[in-house]
Formats: sequence, structure tokens, C-alpha cells
Amino acid sequence: EAGRVELDAPVQRYLPWFRVVDPHASVQMTVRHLLNQTSGLPTSAGWIPLADFDESPFAAERQARALSTLKLTRPVGSAHEYSNMNYNLLGLIIEAASAKSYEAYIENHIFIPLEMCHSYTKKAAAKQNGLAMGHRFWFSRPIPTADLPLPRGSQASGQLISCAEDMAHYLIFHLNGGRYGNVQIISPAGIAELHRPAAPVSFMGASLGHYGMGWYCEEHNQTKILWHSGIVPDFASYMALFPEQKKGLVLLINADHFMMNPVITEIGSGLASLLAEKQPSPLKFGFLFMSMPALLLIPLLQVVGVIATLRQLRRWRQDPNSRPSRERLWGQHILLPLIPNLAFVAIPLWMLASRMLGFMLLFLQDFTLIALICGGFAGMWAFLRTGLILRFMRKSQTPISIR
Repeated sequence: EAGRVELDAPVQRYLPWFRVVDPHASVQMTVRHLLNQTSGLPTSAGWIPLADFDESPFAAERQARALSTLKLTRPVGSAHEYSNMNYNLLGLIIEAASAKSYEAYIENHIFIPLEMCHSYTKKAAAKQNGLAMGHRFWFSRPIPTADLPLPRGSQASGQLISCAEDMAHYLIFHLNGGRYGNVQIISPAGIAELHRPAAPVSFMGASLGHYGMGWYCEEHNQTKILWHSGIVPDFASYMALFPEQKKGLVLLINADHFMMNPVITEIGSGLASLLAEKQPSPLKFGFLFMSMPALLLIPLLQVVGVIATLRQLRRWRQDPNSRPSRERLWGQHILLPLIPNLAFVAIPLWMLASRMLGFMLLFLQDFTLIALICGGFAGMWAFLRTGLILRFMRKSQTPISIR
């Protein structure tokens, strides 16, 4: 609104040092691409910094400069791909254009004019004023999580702290053409641009409407809805707007797990349908979260597999006629069992190679610990099991029978 940022200007106008591997893409990427999540930056580029708890004021810039070695997943502007890094870069653009810190700008230009008196950019201030205890789910059970730090480098993409009343002020501002009370914060044209569907969104081939500037834009039961959900390791949120009906909804939850994200979105969508006096759709993804205790069966099955192998070796020793042929030995008893074991080994190796381990320990700590423990055990057992079988067959004095 003040003319300090042009939406179609390249990112490098405000951040001259900004680079990705492709120099053409570096020059081509604009502010609008970041806002519409069409920059080509991969989702993982926004997840990895969430486990970086650098408290310095330069954390966001350091992480953004590290993108100089990053390859984009798609051409700039070609398609929507959600990445927190888009909004982390926008936070740096706000700082460059305003000559203020992101925190100071949000406090002075959003919180104060919207009378968001219980909203914070720092956790310490929020704790002094009644911050709820966050929880992380372990195998579907909520466990209190105290003093979990905030990743300062990702503050612009989802680390602000607020309450239901303050967020209602924010939704009123969106429903009222950029005005709250007697203050016109941005123009009606600016609000319309924020809400305008810009980039088609799809998941596994299914259309999910469009993405605007910070809002998903969909039609639910012939009613226009703008919504967005968000998660951090111990809190979750959902907000929705019905511009034609002048209604809004905010849902805040002091517990989270990465597998809850689709569930929260479904619950929020159902509540939004009720608010619009429509019948909500049945829940489809609740089983994802509720199935997490089943992870505990994996180490149990591994123990059962060890016992079964030892019993089989004993049976072969006691009854030479029960021993398999060489073909069955290699195919059924050595190579086939290696497949699930090596698959388990691949999961922690992927976490390490992709630098996603820190993120997954924060958002899927139960799954990640099971993967690390069972993956490590699977690697050792695959080696030991194969060695035991081969050693037994070499030592056996009785010829292997053809069965």
C-alpha cells in the first residue's frame, strides 16, 4: 500500500544476494511468486529450517543464503508447491523494504491497529501472559511439552502467537475490506488481491481449488471459502472466511503431530460448513492419526522374526530332512527376508541424506524414533541372520536335500 514493494518485482531487487543454483531462476523469481507459492522452491526447503533454533537476528538470512546450492523442483511460476521458505523470504523482504525487523513491523502494523493485545512475536512475552501449555502426541497420547524453542529463522512462515479473540479481529479486518474499527489498514483492492485465486492446487491428481496470497480458495457446497491451516510441533490452527456471508472461524489447538494436519483441516472444514449452514463432509483421514499406536507392533514383529529364525535353525539342525534346497535357501530364506529389513534401513538413511531428521524428530517423534531404532536393528539383524544361516549350512555334514 505504501509503494515500497512491487508484487511483480524480482526478489533480487530487495535481496540482491538471493540465489538458487539456476541463475536464470534466481533472476526470474518475483515477490508474487513467493506469495502465491509458485516460486519452484521445494517443500523440504521450508521444513528443514524448522529444526534450526538459531536465536540470532540473522538466522533467516543465513538460511536464505544457503539456498544458493538448492535446485528448484519445477520452473519458476509453473505450478503451486507449498514451501515455508517462500514466506521466510517475504519476511526478509519486509525487513529490507521497511528498515525494521520483521517482529517490529508486525507488532506496529498488524497487532496494534487490529487491537491484538494478546498476540506476540516472542515466546517469552507470551509465557508471561498466559501462553497455553503445548503438547506433542506420542502414539496418539498428548504429552506436555514445556520450553520448546521457536525457530527464529522461520518466524515469517508461522511462528506468531495469538488467541481466539485476537484472531477474530484479524478475520474481521479481512471480511471488512481491510478495515478494523475506524482504521483502514489496507485498501479493499488490496484485500481483493490477497483473496484472488491465483494458482491451481492439486494433490495426487485431485483438484483442491486455488491458492491466493496466504489463503486457499475453494467452493464448498456452492459457497466460497478462504482458509488456511498451520502446525508447529506442539500447537495447531485453522482459520476460514466466508466473504459473501461475512462470517469467519478460527480453531486453535495446543497439541499437534504431523499426522494431525489433514485431520485438523477436515475438522476445520466441517466446522466451517456448519457455520455456513451446510452439511459437513464425513471425516476421511482420522484413521491416520489414530493408527499411530500400531507403530509399536513393528519392534514386536521384529522380535517375533528373530525367535522364528532361531527356531527354524534349531529345527534344521535336529531334522536334516527339513532343510531346504539351495534355491529355496537363497530365495525364500535369505534374499526375501532381506527386502523388509533393507527397507527399514533405508528410512533412517533417507532422513540423514535429505537433512530431514531434525524436522521429523520435532513433528513425528514417535514415528521417527521407531524408524531409527527398528531401522538400526533391521540392518544388524539382516547381516547377522544371513551369516547365521550360511554358517549353519556350511557346517552341516548332511547334504542339502532337494525338496
